[in-house]
Amino acid sequence: MTTDRHPAFALGQNTLAPVLLGQWFADPLAPDRLGALCAAAHHNQQRAHAGGGSGFGPRLQSLICSYWRGGQWQVVRDSLRATAVSPLEAALLELVTGQLLMSRKLSGAMERLDAGFGLAANLFPAGDYFRVLRRHALLRRLPLSAAGQPAAGLASLLTEARVIRALGPGPRRVAGADPEDTLG
Repeated sequence: MTTDRHPAFALGQNTLAPVLLGQWFADPLAPDRLGALCAAAHHNQQRAHAGGGSGFGPRLQSLICSYWRGGQWQVVRDSLRATAVSPLEAALLELVTGQLLMSRKLSGAMERLDAGFGLAANLFPAGDYFRVLRRHALLRRLPLSAAGQPAAGLASLLTEARVIRALGPGPRRVAGADPEDTLG
């Protein structure tokens, strides 16, 4: 199996760990890296089935592959939803689905991210809870649509959200200033 630094490769390990909940799995992948992830997902699924495991992590890798390849990713998601047996699996599925949708600024992304965060609230390792909470608060500022946009990575999405936050609606108020004082 390849040793790629993209977090999606970590899903193929023998056991899913709560530390994965704070990761971002939806950065777009170059074709060669996507091919490597899909091959790893297939290999990891075979290994999990041969060992009698559920293979949820490798199947989650397959969901990511299917999404980026433009396949029937919803079918994979629905199958995973039906077979998630732990709160960790359910939370990861919702978070990954929300991230994939958010990467293209598609409607429904925040609902999936919120659902995943709610399921993971008691599972996050120390520090990840607030990091993900802040990340989601920023991402909430992005305009989402049914048509979506070209795929973007987390860094780009957060930068855009920070710009939107900085521009904000209307002029900024100075603390303690009377908004009705027109003379200054």
